[in-house]
Amino acid sequence: MTDEELEERTQRIADAGRRDVVARLQDALIRQAAGAGLTLDDDELERLAAEAGARADGALWRRALAGAASHELGISLGEAVEHPVVLRAHERVGAPAYVLPARKDQNASSDADGLRIAAIHLGGIEALRVGEDDIELRLSTAGLDVLKRSSGAPIGRLEWGQIESVDLPRGRRGLLPGRRRTFE
Repeated sequence: MTDEELEERTQRIADAGRRDVVARLQDALIRQAAGAGLTLDDDELERLAAEAGARADGALWRRALAGAASHELGISLGEAVEHPVVLRAHERVGAPAYVLPARKDQNASSDADGLRIAAIHLGGIEALRVGEDDIELRLSTAGLDVLKRSSGAPIGRLEWGQIESVDLPRGRRGLLPGRRRTFE
């Protein structure tokens, strides 16, 4: 691959990743506004999404860029996360640093805290408002815990035997009718 081809591919991945981040943020903003009985016009939605994008963490950006690279390069999402082109695209969009969690030694004892993942509440927990972002999920040997990120206080737990399936929303790739978005 020539340097020019590498630059073009990097730019396509950066552009697609940026569109994905913005679409995800706009979806969350629309749901949050609807939950509060509000509507957002296109200009306000774009402004709020741009502000949220500037504050988005490195994990959201890396996920979006890896998804774009997975499609562009025909590789798995797991392979794409640390692919050199994704690393270049991550720098190009100016996203905050993303650090992969350290891999545990196979002989090490299990971590009592488990794996923690920042999350945004989309619904289903009465004690939380839609769009609440001060939460994290903790996956441990005991199950899936929902925690208050700022304090670490537990909100609830599902034991593994209670979980039948997990559905993750796919990123929206299209625009809603009547919406035009341009981002730099």
